[in-house]
Amino acid sequence: MKVITMTYKDVDLEWSMDDLEIFQNILEEVILAVNGGFVSRLDCSPRQARGFFVCISQEIQQSNKNYNTITLIWTEVLFLKQLLNEVCNGIGLSNFEEKIGVSRDEAKKLMDFISNIIDEMKSLKEIRRASYLPSHLRSRQKS
Repeated sequence: MKVITMTYKDVDLEWSMDDLEIFQNILEEVILAVNGGFVSRLDCSPRQARGFFVCISQEIQQSNKNYNTITLIWTEVLFLKQLLNEVCNGIGLSNFEEKIGVSRDEAKKLMDFISNIIDEMKSLKEIRRASYLPSHLRSRQKS
């Protein structure tokens, strides 16, 4: 997975079916582990989370490419980080690599990657916010 383009509102990530499979494995293990607490811990229902990955899967399958550019909005990127945080730090998972498809260290590196994307998006938002003209100047330009 790698970043193609990024703004403060969304990011284009290059995904493979392997990337998707890892996230789907993580999702299923988190659902099993947190059971009734999924909504409070991840801010969406298991059904919504599964639907999110089904949509990504359909995009990838329709393109027939090894890697596909998938656009994610801020809340989706944040969800990925929360999901990774749960599997890496929130739940105790035996046989991690067998169940997830990557080692715990690789999952943590992926979480760091997603965290860096979030930090960069925040930074871009702050730069944009700082570049706005003061409101009294904007109102003069409209006249």
